[in-house]
Formats: sequence, C-alpha cells, structure tokens
Amino acid sequence: MSTKSGEPHSGLYSSLLQALTPLSMCIWFNIKNFSRPSDVSSYELYHSIGDRNPWRGAHNLFHRIRQKNLEANQRGDIQLESQFSFEEAYAKMRYNLGRYPGAFDPDSSYWIVPNASMAARHLGIDERKIILAVI
Repeated sequence: MSTKSGEPHSGLYSSLLQALTPLSMCIWFNIKNFSRPSDVSSYELYHSIGDRNPWRGAHNLFHRIRQKNLEANQRGDIQLESQFSFEEAYAKMRYNLGRYPGAFDPDSSYWIVPNASMAARHLGIDERKIILAVI
C-alpha cells in the first residue's frame, strides 16, 4: 500500500496531517502549559506533532491512554478525562493514517476537534484558540 515515492499514502497523509497539525499544536501547547501533567503518553503525543511519517506505535499508545482515561472516569476526574479523550482521538488518527492492519473506526479523526473543544472547556483554555486553529 505504498505510493510511487515509497511512502504509504503520502498525499492523503500529508494533507490530513498538515490540516490537523496547527490544531494539535495549539491544543498541546495549552495542555502542556495549563493542565496537570499526566505522564509519558502526553509527552509522546506532543513530540509526535509535525512528524510526517505514519506512526505504528500510536496503536499501543492509544491503549495506554485509554486505560488512563478509564481510570480518570472512575475517579470522576473530568479534566484528565477530557484531556485523555483528545489524546485518544489524536493517537487513533495517527495510526489510521498509516493504513496499518487493525485500524480504528474510520471516523476517529473527526473526534479530534470536538474532544479538543471539550478539553479546552474543562482545562480552562480559551476555546477561541481551538476554533482559530481549525479555520
């Protein structure tokens, strides 16, 4: 499933990642500066922004984030739950764009913006920053 250049679906991947990178950078900058530190998964996702290569490791990372999200939900920690929901959607999108086996639901990338908005709301981030990053 490679293009002539040898990169898996490079045109689709590049255009989607290019469109989502400003949004993701805005959100991660704000989460990094305004929320409580979560752990290494947030760090890994933050440092993957701007990387134009498909990322097979995002599948495993999603499952680690999912576990933290479930634990935050059980504790009633809405701030971390909203942050982890955004992280989950971003990890799913990064994995799916590589067209690897065992892809997540095809609509995964569509949850990035709503989850970013929810995270902003719960973390005290100005939601206008999220909207400006999208348009």
